[in-house]
Amino acid sequence: MGAGWGLSAAGAAPRDWAELEVAVREIGPEVGPETIQRSGGLLAPLHAVDPDDDSVVKELDVSYGPYPEQAVDLYLPAFAAPRGVVMYVHGGAFVGGARRRPGSPYHGNIGRWAARHGWVGALIGHRLAPAAQWPAAAEDVALAIDWCNDRFRTPDGAPIPVHLVGNSSGAVHAAAYTVGGPGFAAADPAPASLSLVSGIYDLPAFGSERLRPYFGAQSDVVTEWDLCSRLARHQSPVLFAVGEYDTPDAQDQLRTVMRTYSEIGGVMPHSVWARAANHFTTVHAIGTPFDALGPVLLRFFDDASRTYSNIEDDREFPRERA
Repeated sequence: MGAGWGLSAAGAAPRDWAELEVAVREIGPEVGPETIQRSGGLLAPLHAVDPDDDSVVKELDVSYGPYPEQAVDLYLPAFAAPRGVVMYVHGGAFVGGARRRPGSPYHGNIGRWAARHGWVGALIGHRLAPAAQWPAAAEDVALAIDWCNDRFRTPDGAPIPVHLVGNSSGAVHAAAYTVGGPGFAAADPAPASLSLVSGIYDLPAFGSERLRPYFGAQSDVVTEWDLCSRLARHQSPVLFAVGEYDTPDAQDQLRTVMRTYSEIGGVMPHSVWARAANHFTTVHAIGTPFDALGPVLLRFFDDASRTYSNIEDDREFPRERA
């Protein structure tokens, strides 16, 4: 049991990158109950919460919509006005997953990490398939962002930037909200940035049967929604991430979207290759000494926030252009 989190697979944390790599390689890249449990236990001891740490204020299970799943866990910096919102959309193969796992540090580790760096960490729940199908989860992301925009403003009433982070199937929901899809309009305004971790971008290549719980009989969405091209043509700053030992699907999907960016725009997008990480530990490691993703995200958020501020200035005070 690690750090009181109730993860039976957790033991002593890896002492260095070499130990972590051996452990991740032993777990393997496949997705299943044992992989999930072992991955969750691997870094849990590093997420022990200091009871005297008063730098983060938590507000859990805050409703942002009428459905029970439409709730958000907020982690706020205690001693300063937030710089913006980091909104995390969890994965779970469209049918499972949660913003917070009982007896586990995940994904509260992301909320605490965001708050300690001056951001609001907003971990959102969303409706799950097959009860809620396309575009329900994208609609939930839109509703959650509208709620955050109402809740968090600058002292003069202006919106603060929202940086959207989606993981696995959550990356599909975050991307759909941002760039739109069949029968679902793109966000206007778009989020300040979009970060997609181990996501699905070429839906036909992933396979219609695996997508059926969410897309149901709407097979035309899977075949006609060219998400890669929409992402490559969109103006929002986008970052892609994958674990070094991620699933073969996630690796293939990243290669495809990078190739599409290169073919359409002639440039490669921001990307992160998370050292010694699998499909789960890329985000589990956020806030630990083995965090390959978090430091890059922070720099990406800073750069995107400056761009967002310039755009907001232009909206408020339109400038003549030559």
